[in-house]
Amino acid sequence: MRVYDSTVRPLGTTDAAQVVQMDAYRAMSPDRRSELAIEMSEDLRLVTLDGPSERHPAATDSELVLLLIELWHGPEIAGLVSSSTRSHTRS
Repeated sequence: MRVYDSTVRPLGTTDAAQVVQMDAYRAMSPDRRSELAIEMSEDLRLVTLDGPSERHPAATDSELVLLLIELWHGPEIAGLVSSSTRSHTRS
């Protein structure tokens, strides 16, 4: 299990603000913390999608997903996914 490293904080966050934020997280129920983590992950995914879609405005959703796979996992994995996707669509 990962333990929060209290020496690391977001840039631009004061010590006082960090204490308030961590107290707020600690006051949340486990279910609410899980919901928040899911929401933040989804927000990050959407923000990450903005980059490739701005650089490749004509790209389809499938092409954008492949660009993200390449960004996150490298060109080799993206190539495998692309090949697998092409072979499934021809069947």
